[in-house]
Amino acid sequence: LYPNGRIQHAGIVFMENGLPVHIYRGAAADAPYVNQCREFRAVTGACLLIRRDLYQQVGGFDEAFLNGCEDVDLCLRVGELGKKVIYCPASEVIHFESVTPNRLEHYQENRKLFLTRWKDKIGRDDLAYFASDGFEVVRDSPWNWVLRKDGQLYEYEQGFLKDDGRSLGGQNGSRTHFPGRGCPNEDLLTRADRLAEEGKLDEAIAAYQQAITQSPHTVTAYYKLALLHHNRGEIEEAIANFRHVTELDPSNVSSYHNLGVLYFKQGRLSQAEASLRQAVRLDDQYVEAIYTLGRVLLAIGKLDSAAAWLRRCLTLAPDHVKARETLRTCQERRFNTGPPVTPRTDHVLNVLVTGGTGFIGRALVSQLLAAGHRVWVLTRKKPEALRALTHQGVEILCGDITCPKTLHDLVGQLRELNAVFHLAASLDYFGKTEQLQQVNVVGTENLLTALSHNGHAGLLFVYTSSIEAAGLVSLDQVPADETISRPPASPYGDSKLRAEAVVSEWATAHDVDCRILRLGNVYGPGTPAFVVPIARSILSDDSMLAALPAFGHIYLHLTYIDDIVAGLMAQLTGGASGIYNLVGPEFVTAMDLFSLVSYGLGQALRIPRGGTSTLDRLRERREQLKQQGRADLLSYITAGDGEAIHRAYAWGKARDSFGFVPQVRLMDGLQHALTWAIENRKLGE
Repeated sequence: LYPNGRIQHAGIVFMENGLPVHIYRGAAADAPYVNQCREFRAVTGACLLIRRDLYQQVGGFDEAFLNGCEDVDLCLRVGELGKKVIYCPASEVIHFESVTPNRLEHYQENRKLFLTRWKDKIGRDDLAYFASDGFEVVRDSPWNWVLRKDGQLYEYEQGFLKDDGRSLGGQNGSRTHFPGRGCPNEDLLTRADRLAEEGKLDEAIAAYQQAITQSPHTVTAYYKLALLHHNRGEIEEAIANFRHVTELDPSNVSSYHNLGVLYFKQGRLSQAEASLRQAVRLDDQYVEAIYTLGRVLLAIGKLDSAAAWLRRCLTLAPDHVKARETLRTCQERRFNTGPPVTPRTDHVLNVLVTGGTGFIGRALVSQLLAAGHRVWVLTRKKPEALRALTHQGVEILCGDITCPKTLHDLVGQLRELNAVFHLAASLDYFGKTEQLQQVNVVGTENLLTALSHNGHAGLLFVYTSSIEAAGLVSLDQVPADETISRPPASPYGDSKLRAEAVVSEWATAHDVDCRILRLGNVYGPGTPAFVVPIARSILSDDSMLAALPAFGHIYLHLTYIDDIVAGLMAQLTGGASGIYNLVGPEFVTAMDLFSLVSYGLGQALRIPRGGTSTLDRLRERREQLKQQGRADLLSYITAGDGEAIHRAYAWGKARDSFGFVPQVRLMDGLQHALTWAIENRKLGE
């Protein structure tokens, strides 16, 4: 199967010209004619089982073939010994076809060698298989057929079957649509095809144009005409014909991709981007369209978006060398464009931190003290439980942000307060709405009211929000900048979004320099978040690991604690009021995250067999937990619905405002977190 679930291989047949072709390539996986266990003269070497003694008897693969036709040659030699070659539909694998670098470099040499060896020994059998499967051949030319079954026409263009007027496949499993409506004279199209194959391009172009004159709405002729013009270097003519295809068939993904490539060659970058985005919107697993979109975005200067699409390409095709090289170029540009930070002050500041005893709070307080600032921490904990902080010179204010009277009295004790970092929050993702609103919204209002009553002029107010306030995003929005806003996927995200509105309104009314920082998923030594549950899942082969294939494509955006603290500290030396994403340098799919943790544990990622979870079933489980007011990592990852399922955000605005450039790569950060977890026995015995 192709990654999009369509048929890549269901047996090999031979055409009139003696060349092999995958029969029904691009068909639906449940089509009856691809689910028959039956004999062919050849099957693909992409997934082939043969007895060792037989393999040795025929001499193995002939190394005269250079990555092409050697599998078919092997099968034919096996057949000469009187052995059978069987296609087994019960065996299913995903095949990223022809993504190996230089995969087709020796196509012509392989083809010539194959025909020299076998053309006179084998006859065509494609029509016999079509007939046995109930198809009538309406048009027959190499690589291109029109078939009829039960009154329905099926087109077979460039080796890919299309039914019901809609193509089922294209290069690497992408869709190429050639609707059957308005089909011109079949003899004329066959003649045009043969002229093109013979290299008589002028005559072929004239024949296709004549076909269009007979039937102006045929897509096939326009598409092939565009290809011929492109082969002759007539770019504008090719573009015009590809545009005709998209006008007649708005779902023709290959034409959008080709338009993007041609516009890119001409330097028409905005048009290239628009065409390629439409291509990947139609087929989000079209590897070459995704790769080209990444290149175009890099050329435009949209570095975060370029990196996201190139990572997507590598997720689908891990061996795509050009995508990996382009991603490296993109990353080099991203990490070398940050403006220098302009210091805002170099004297001692009076700083209040709420939530200063939490994971982020403790790390921030340590850095504030190291910079020589005077720090107050507002906490509900008793002073005797905070001796470590008091020994560092921190001044403790015992109080609760949900108690306005106490808060007013405590803040009133402070004089000449320069900055407030408001970190205190309820983090219960699927918690009760009332509790979340009381702490995250009302508590924030109480703090702001106390600050207003005590007249702290010239104050810097930093509110640590969350990417959950921005909502989850669809693939075409990755990475999402601060202008993209979707409804939060959880009560927690909703409470943070409401608190953002409260902070913004207050800051505007009181003319306060206010920064709202949407933090990514924070991890690192000192917290079990993300790393510990994933590591436990890998070590115990639990149900979350078994369900990984169902949610492994979802993007997550982890941010190392040191980068978070660096972003918070940067508020004291530069920047301006606004909302900023504070996230890590890279985001990855859940599958990649599990793989990296597994690598950090020193073992291969092994997904248990027999898992039957689907994303819909995982969402049902999530809703059950949500009703109970509970959440775990699995329900968190699968919190999105529809296309809005990803957490992947851009940090360019933070870079441009206050010089934020996240430094800790995910692989390094995960290793630090795992080391801490192991040393502190967080993974069990």
